[in-house]
Amino acid sequence: MKSYVKALAGIIGSLYVIYGILALYNWVSETFPLNVNPIGSFLTLNVPSDIGASIALITIGLTLMLPLFSGNNSVQGLSALTVGTFLAVALFALQILIIMANIADTLILSSVGEEVEYNILDDIQRIEFYGGALSLVLMYYVIKELSRRKIITSIFSRRK
Repeated sequence: MKSYVKALAGIIGSLYVIYGILALYNWVSETFPLNVNPIGSFLTLNVPSDIGASIALITIGLTLMLPLFSGNNSVQGLSALTVGTFLAVALFALQILIIMANIADTLILSSVGEEVEYNILDDIQRIEFYGGALSLVLMYYVIKELSRRKIITSIFSRRK
């Protein structure tokens, strides 16, 4: 696996783990009476206070970081990169669906005369959105590498 792919996967994975830990901190601070304030945003991205999001973010982050520690085992590194990338892109697609649902909700409620406040930046400024967008680059590499190894056939494989 190329070193720049490992570096990008490591950076994206580290961001997912950091935001997952911060989301877990927010959940603990809002669930239990510990007199600590939750973190609203970190590096301009909103941090959720959801244990489910925390588990998903940490899982994706650790899976994306595994190729850094796989050494010369390219099969293990590529497998981890494949799983992590597809999970990150799935969370990205879910975030896009959430944005579309919030826009539709706002339009429907405002059309019946209800006053609605919605800021699309609250949904866009999340690690699921930016991490997923960056993971699309990794997904291109994964699909290209899998088709080069003749594991899958795709539009990225070259015809001879």
